[in-house]
Amino acid sequence: MHFRLVLLGGTAALAVWSCTAPVENSPTVQSLTPDAISMTEATYVTIAGTGFAPTFVSSVDDGITVVDQDFALVLRRAEGTTDISIGADYLDADHIGAQIPSGLATGRYSVFVQGPQGVSSPVLMDALLVSRLPAENLCDLEQCTGGTCEDGVCVIECGAECEGVVCPEGVACEINCRGGGCTTLVDCSAASSCTIECLGSNTCAGDIMCGLGACEIECSGNESCAGALDCGASCACDVTCNGSANCMAGTECPLGTTCESGVGCTSAGDSCNTCG
Repeated sequence: MHFRLVLLGGTAALAVWSCTAPVENSPTVQSLTPDAISMTEATYVTIAGTGFAPTFVSSVDDGITVVDQDFALVLRRAEGTTDISIGADYLDADHIGAQIPSGLATGRYSVFVQGPQGVSSPVLMDALLVSRLPAENLCDLEQCTGGTCEDGVCVIECGAECEGVVCPEGVACEINCRGGGCTTLVDCSAASSCTIECLGSNTCAGDIMCGLGACEIECSGNESCAGALDCGASCACDVTCNGSANCMAGTECPLGTTCESGVGCTSAGDSCNTCG
């Protein structure tokens, strides 16, 4: 069985927008899996809800039964955007699936379904993220221990009671250390990329280790970033140190002194930024 998937906010084939009001037995949408995809590759998503079963209509004159299976999943990025129509698969009465193409505009898309019985309600706001990150680097809550997935990035907050932080392997990571937090090692060595903020006096007392991906470290506050800062293996690294007696243990930048900037590092210039 075949359905139609429609995305609002992209750049492919156009479809006609309908403002049909929800009716009794109209479909509902509960979730999408996955709910974060990369703009760089096509991704198959499964839509869970209710009311996805085809409608059967029999002709009084000739007795022929017609199957109405014209469903559409609609993703709305912004008011006034156009529709993209994509073929989708009927899985069962509670699920349909579709291959979302690569190249969609990045951002959040709200979700609803349009079918023979009307338009689903309510709209799932900002239910799907289309990210610039490669699919393999998108955040997964099972990996992002102690953090949250925000726009495909594993975000970990580390306050005064927080000691060391380890970013999950292979995903983009953001660590926000506040109020004396991150007292031991901050380890981003396995992350695909990493942003670390050490804000407040005596924050990030331990060493900070970056990996092969791009790394950005901001040290702001007296005696912050007291440990060694190591981004020597990173394809690009920016380290800024603002405050009294911070970054005292030294910073290892890519290419040694070539990419140093004061007591920090810079990714300015082709030689200091080799990220693909």
